[in-house]
Amino acid sequence: SSLSISACCLVLAAFLVTFSPPTVASTEGRSLAVREIEHLLHYLESSGCEFYRNGRWYDSEKASEHLRRKYGYYLKHTDAPSAEEFISEAATESSMSGDPYRVRCGTNPEMESALWFTSELERSRSAEKT
Repeated sequence: SSLSISACCLVLAAFLVTFSPPTVASTEGRSLAVREIEHLLHYLESSGCEFYRNGRWYDSEKASEHLRRKYGYYLKHTDAPSAEEFISEAATESSMSGDPYRVRCGTNPEMESALWFTSELERSRSAEKT
């Protein structure tokens, strides 16, 4: 009957969606996100800026190590995030205290890490387009 053919087609479609390999676009999107997140972590590490978390200022290398660990943990529990998701989920606030992370560079005023990372992400994307 047409009902059993429709049900069969639905099952087949669900199987194909569930077990099909990732498309080229999604693979490229993931690799772009990984490159952008690696750029942000390297940018922090080499910035010489200080990073505030849980009541203490840390140098840029310690801060980068901490965010790399958080990123690794995040990857074990979710799909690969976009750079924006990395910023909002891992690089904005302490998962222990909920306190916002802050960044200060030289004599510039300190700022929230989300703004600092987002600014660099936008700058790097603009630079790639030119």
